[in-house]
Amino acid sequence: MTTPDNPRDIRRDPRTLTTLPEIISSLSVFQADEAELSSSLSELLKTRDPIISSLQRLQSLVPQLDEIQADASILTKKVSHTAKTAERVGTRVRSLDEEMRRVREAGDRVGLVMDLKVHLHISSSVLP
Repeated sequence: MTTPDNPRDIRRDPRTLTTLPEIISSLSVFQADEAELSSSLSELLKTRDPIISSLQRLQSLVPQLDEIQADASILTKKVSHTAKTAERVGTRVRSLDEEMRRVREAGDRVGLVMDLKVHLHISSSVLP
């Protein structure tokens, strides 16, 4: 609200106004306030249109976002299932690796025993 330029324009209770100049002055203050409020309201309404437009654009994205959410949910289930399968396979591969390590160790031992037997056989045949 505007501040009055003239101390007489200070808003008074209309029931206390007694002279025509007081009433006209008070009416003038009310009209100025009304014009300012009307202008302010018009500005607010102008700024409302872009907001409504943005809201409508956002609302038009809702179906696409719902579809993306559904796709993401399906993908999550697939990835989860794949991860569980990969974990099971990984566990079995680690177990198989351990068995292969044991087989290699056993093969190495067999080779050493065979070498030892060959050396012993050669040593026993060379000695009188």
